[in-house]
Amino acid sequence: MIAAITVLFKPSESVYENIKTYLDYISSLYIVDNSPTTSNTLKKILGEKKVKLLSSSINIGLSKAYNLGLDRASQDGYSWLMVMDQDSFFDTLQIENFLEDFKKTKKNSLALYAPLHNSKFLSQSEDRSVSIVMSSASIVNVDTALTLGGFDNALFIDEVDHEFCMRIEQEGFIILQNHKTFVNHFLGKIGEDGRVKYSATRLYYMVRNHLYIKNRYQNIYPEYFETRVPYIRKMIITQIWYHKQKMRRTMMVLAGIKDYYLHKMGKRYEF
Repeated sequence: MIAAITVLFKPSESVYENIKTYLDYISSLYIVDNSPTTSNTLKKILGEKKVKLLSSSINIGLSKAYNLGLDRASQDGYSWLMVMDQDSFFDTLQIENFLEDFKKTKKNSLALYAPLHNSKFLSQSEDRSVSIVMSSASIVNVDTALTLGGFDNALFIDEVDHEFCMRIEQEGFIILQNHKTFVNHFLGKIGEDGRVKYSATRLYYMVRNHLYIKNRYQNIYPEYFETRVPYIRKMIITQIWYHKQKMRRTMMVLAGIKDYYLHKMGKRYEF
């Protein structure tokens, strides 16, 4: 069996239901609650026997939260840790098939195993070696991750998964993606006009951390950044143009650029 970690931030009641879609399939669930106060949802989650609380009432970000999970999983004797987003959930058949396929997978040099994050890409093809996957529902080799130094605490949130994947491949380990299964995963909140909406603070971290990993890895992954750079540029323009608080959004984007060049990383702004 494997352990899992779920990072919470002001969780709604639906988060408990999301967790129950995979709780029966793991041995332990580590919880890091980055919310400023304890919620009724957290109390419900902590009522489950498999759940262990690692941190609460302070926002330590994603990278530090994942690293807490890696350290605790190692202490508890687990070789693999599944990383879950609070808004992600599995359909029953999907998690059963995903974990069954994982059991059958050759583990030599395997550092990370992930499902699809969009059902429209489902196929019956074999697992594929890939360079980048999103973290939610990824099963991480604990010893390998710790050997690589864990997740990069300089990032706090955003690009945490991408940077980790790049470091995995750079060090000669393998990332596999299962194309027969998927996890239900959502990015951002949907605004009144149907567009994905991020907060001004989130835009700060997106821009700053994008510049950070671009500087580190663009010569190693030129094809990735050929598409990623225009995507980020278009996303930022869209986030400013189509939403309210245009001045604040613009100022936070500029702050992200400034802090990158001043080497001010880690946690800088609270949500």
